[in-house]
Order: sequence, then structure tokens, then C-alpha cells
Amino acid sequence: MNCRPVLFALAIACLVGLLSGPAAVRGQSFEQRVAPFPVQDTTGSAYKFPFLGGLNTPRPQLVDLDDDGDLDLVLQERRGRLIYFENTGAPTAPTFEWRTDHFQELNVGAWFQFGDLSDDGTLDLLAEEPISNIRYYRNAGTAETPDFVEAEGPLRRADGTAISADRQNVPALAALDCSGPPDLLIGPLNGRLRYYEHTGTRNGKTPVFEKIADEYQDVCVGPENVCGGSASSSPGGAGSTERHGANVVTAGDLGGDGDPDLLWGDFFSESLYLLENTGSCDADSLERVTDTYPPSAPLQTSGHNAPDLADLDGDGDLDLLVGVLGGGGGGSNAVENLFYLENEGTDAQPSYTLRTRQFLSSLDVGGVSTLALVDLDDDGDRDLVVGNNRAPDATSARLTYFENVGSSTTPTFQRRPDPLLPDAENGFNFAPAFADLDADGTPDLLLGTFSGTVRFYRNTGTAAAPQFERVPDRDVELQQGNYATPALVDIDGDGDLDLFVGSSSAEGTVSFYRNEGSAQTPDFVFVTDTYGDIQVGKSRTHPAFADRDGDGAPDLHLGTNAGIALYENTGTAQAAAFDASPDSLALPLRPLAAPALADIDGDDRMDLMVGGEGGGIKYFKGRSDADEPPPSLGDSVQVAPNPFAAQTTLTFALDEAARVRLSVYDLVGRRVSVLVNRQLGPGEHTARFRGPGRASGVYLYVLSVDGRIRTRGRMTRVR
Repeated sequence: MNCRPVLFALAIACLVGLLSGPAAVRGQSFEQRVAPFPVQDTTGSAYKFPFLGGLNTPRPQLVDLDDDGDLDLVLQERRGRLIYFENTGAPTAPTFEWRTDHFQELNVGAWFQFGDLSDDGTLDLLAEEPISNIRYYRNAGTAETPDFVEAEGPLRRADGTAISADRQNVPALAALDCSGPPDLLIGPLNGRLRYYEHTGTRNGKTPVFEKIADEYQDVCVGPENVCGGSASSSPGGAGSTERHGANVVTAGDLGGDGDPDLLWGDFFSESLYLLENTGSCDADSLERVTDTYPPSAPLQTSGHNAPDLADLDGDGDLDLLVGVLGGGGGGSNAVENLFYLENEGTDAQPSYTLRTRQFLSSLDVGGVSTLALVDLDDDGDRDLVVGNNRAPDATSARLTYFENVGSSTTPTFQRRPDPLLPDAENGFNFAPAFADLDADGTPDLLLGTFSGTVRFYRNTGTAAAPQFERVPDRDVELQQGNYATPALVDIDGDGDLDLFVGSSSAEGTVSFYRNEGSAQTPDFVFVTDTYGDIQVGKSRTHPAFADRDGDGAPDLHLGTNAGIALYENTGTAQAAAFDASPDSLALPLRPLAAPALADIDGDDRMDLMVGGEGGGIKYFKGRSDADEPPPSLGDSVQVAPNPFAAQTTLTFALDEAARVRLSVYDLVGRRVSVLVNRQLGPGEHTARFRGPGRASGVYLYVLSVDGRIRTRGRMTRVR
């Protein structure tokens, strides 16, 4: 079904037909999986979350989001989205399971902070909104099933003045008097501490804060020449700095005396500042006592640490989880940037031990990743080769080889310790494409690079032991732009492979080189740098080809800064013709998307792997439309009232316990809310969808049970 702007009724039918999961295309849908099959490191240990997509700037918070007595993990890696990991273990033995890359579709801006701001036993949410104000989300659900609803306008003081917080600074929520709703503590860019006291609510719903001081208790994080030698300004230590900047502040009782202390992670600090509350609940007194924390083994990273304090192992003291926004311990491309330090002492006498630098173990090769799926060892299954912009702790990019040691139907990928290319092969932004270009039975390599050169490497090894040798006189040069990303496909059906190359051209185009040689001796001749009149704006492009609709003509999946654009080949295998108005593959992707498609698990359906910003890979399992049960419009979900104005209630029943996801979409296919996403028991269940703040018109709901769509339907909001 090709959805174009058509008559209103047809648009509804088209969208209801397409909503078969996170994303769908004609005859083929994709479902995101984070751990679909084993992926192992060089020692054979499996990554817990292999296809998480990589982390560059993780901002964590441990919080009991479903009120089951254990701590869940919410992580922000990119602006505007929260990743949610449910703790399915126990308070003393946590086990985290990935649930979603975009929790409740919340747009949280540059930071977030959960806390009980309404003092009703349920969690509310603060987040950054444009112009550096603070956005408040009220929990309109329950403690067990939170439903965060954005309040109108920014968070305000009692006099109506909006509370401002620079988007670079993540505030802390802490009740300095040890009771009631938490107060708001912000670390501005001047290194001081701004304090807002929680004084009540407006209309019984929205919290109200009153500013107590812009420079609370003379607290200052910075050098003496800035802080003026105040009592709390410069105790020194290995982590002290002569500058201060963007920061993350968190609160917890680090002295075992019952009142909250503060940890401050600063842009220019390799460690953490401790602001100890040396007073009491009745008379707090914050004092900067050290520039390095923990005291027994100070944290040392590349800087801009984002700490969170919580009792992760249920032993009664506060452990420490730290995201490293400055790149981890090894520079901007480090993959070890989420540190877990276990407190083996007590709150009164903490003793921290670093347990891991990669709390969420995953496939991650650095800052930006590209990939290729190829049977490199001729054993009948697809192996995985991943390129990066620059390898961690290195001065050049690398290709990392994950051999499929499983099979074509039950893959298991294991990382090989040796790089696929010699260390002498320097460069940046390696983008691999493999094919047998000399008809000798082994795959050769075309390697895109930052400079715009597509390097040619002949495979001089054997099928079981590939070895690549550079052939410079067969390189291909882009006519314009950098960041060359090659793709090989027989676009004209003449039996040899032609070459397409994406780049960083200003218009977001794709270059085409026709093979005027042969399958044994290719000769790629430049034809155009604006193939098919494709222009996706100011975007780096990464082409990949696959026949997604089964008509024998390869379709184009074009990775961009904004995701993947689909160009249907409306021509034939011999005479390609691409639709100039692409569909959008609406998947939760990182910028600089680099797609690769292949049937990885042998079920005769095309799967999708995508690299990009983050240095990892996201995996989307291919599913046929035939896998889905026939649409059943409204017989399993009752919506009342419908039409509705203020809110409506969706009711459904389960015969037995199951994992349920109930989502709502608008008419252009954008998911606007996730009403339910958790394990539910048998019986009747309800969820509410609220109208205020939403446009009037038709909305579509999709109910999935244990990963399979059970029913779809529509509801209408009126004013």
C-alpha cells in the first residue's frame, strides 16, 4: 500500500493498514529488537544489549518507575528522548530489560529529572523546554502505571515568573529540610548554586517554587579568582579546575546523618565535587569539601560527569552511577562511558569500588558507525563488519569484524580481536561495502572515507581466511563532498555491479558510477552526482539497496541525518526509475543513519541493521504483513466516549498474563502516546487518552499483546 496524500477516508484506511508495529513498508514491516540473538566480545562473553545503538553522552537516573519495589533505569542519550529499562529482577539483584527508546513519546529537551513534586507518592517529571525554561509533567496515572502529562506553560514561581535553567545544566531535586516535596537546586554557568524552595501547588496540581537565593550559602564551584576565596570555594585536590561550565547536580545522603548532600559533575572536571551538608534538617549548611569523589578512589574521566545516587543493590547504602558526557575514559569516541561504582561501605563511611565502565554492555565501536553484512568466511551465513569514524584510543578509523559462529538461521556473532585491515591503513569515517569484484569467489572491499575517496581493496586471501590488499589505481573519487559511503548493486541488469556513493554534499545527493567494465574487471565511470534528482537537504547520505516489494527491482533505502528515506523503484531490473517523493521509514534511529539489509535469521524476510551516531548498531527484525492477524477494528478495545473532548477511556481484556503495548498515532503515522507498555495480568484493563493540548481530529490506536498486534481502531477528538 503506497500512502500518498489522498482523500480523507482513504488516508485513514491506508494508515490503519500500515500500523503493524514500529514501522512498516509495502509487504514488509520492521520490529526493533535489542537482543535478538547473541553477540559476543573477543572473550566470548555476550553483550547484554548488543543492538542498543551505542552511547556517547548517557545521562542516567535510577528510579522505581513502576512502583514494584526495585529501581528501574531511565537514560537520556539524545535530546528529546528517554530510553527505559525495566528492572525485572529484585531490589537486591537487579536485572534490566530494555523496553523502549522513546518512553511515553515524551519530548524532554536536553535533560530530565524524576521526583515526587506533588507529594502524593507518585513520580512527576521535570525536563528542559526551549528557551531554557523548565517543563513540568504531572503524573496523571498511578504509581504503578505512570502517565506523564505536560502542564501548560513552563514551571513558574508564585508570582508567575518562569523558572529558567540553562539547558546545559541538569538540576537536582532535594528536600533540604528532609521532609515534604523536594526543592529545586540549579548549578548555573557561574559556578554558584541557585535555590528554589517548593512552597505548594497551583490549582492543586502544578508545583510552585519560590527563589531563595541565586548564590545559596556562598557555594561556588570554580577557582579562587572566581569564587573569591569563600569558605566553600576551593579545597583543592586532583580534580579541581580553573574553569567551570555545564554541569549535572544530584542529591543523596552521603554522610549518613539523614540530610541530603550534593554531587556536582562539571564540564571541566575529571571527577566530582562534593558539597556536603554539614548542618542539619532544621538548618542546612552546604560546604564544598572536596573536588574529587569518591574519597577512596576518585573518579577520573575525560570530564562532564553526570552522577546519580541510588541503592542499586538493596544493601541500604547509596551506590553511584555516572554517565560521562565528555566521552568516557578514553576521549570523545570512548565506549566505556557509563560507570557503576558499588558502595561496599555505609552512607556514613562510603567505600566505592568501580565495578564496570560499561554498565549497559553493547556493541559499540566509537562515535559514528557504518556496517556491512557479508559472508566473509564462505560458510553460508552473514558476518558483520563495522566501520567507525575513529577508533577509541586511536588516531584512525578501523574495521571491526564480528564473525557469525552460529548459522544462517540461528546467528551468533563474535568479535574477532584483530582488525580487518592493517594498522597502516589510516583515515577517518570508514564505510565498507563488499562484493566479489574480480569473480574469484571471494568478496573484495570498497571502503568509503572522510576525504571522499572510495578505496579499492582486493581480497588476496582465501574464502576461509580473507586478506585485503590496497589497489590505489582503482580508487574512486567523489566529484563533490566528503564522507563517501559506497553501495554496490546491478542497477541496469547487465550482470555486473554498479556503484552508488553517498556523501556530505550540501544538497544531500547520491553519486552514480556505471560499471562499463565487466563482472571480472569492473570500471566505474562517473555519470552524475545527483542521481535520480534525489535531494534530501543538508544531510549526509548513505545508500543501501534491497528489493522490498518483491518486484525484482532494487529499491533505495537512503540513510540521512534524520533517519531513512525510502525511494521505490517503479521501473524494472533493467531500467530503474525511483519515485522522487520518498516514503519515510519511521524508526527510532540516531542521526547519520547507515542502513544495511539482509535476511540474517533465514526466515525469508529482509532484516535491517542501522549504524549511525552513537557508534553502535540498531537491529530491526523483518516481518511480513502475513505474520499479522487480520485487522479487527474495535472489537477488542472499547473506546468511550468516542468522539471525546477532554479524555476518553480505552478498555480491553486479557485471558491470561501477557506483555501489552497500547499506542496512539496521528493521521500522518506519528506515535503521539504510549498508554500501556508493561506486563499485565488476566482480566479487564483500562487506559486513558487525554485531549487537552492535542489537535482535534482522528487518532489511531494499536493494541499489541506479546509482540503481536491484536487489534487496531480509531477515535476522534472534538473541541
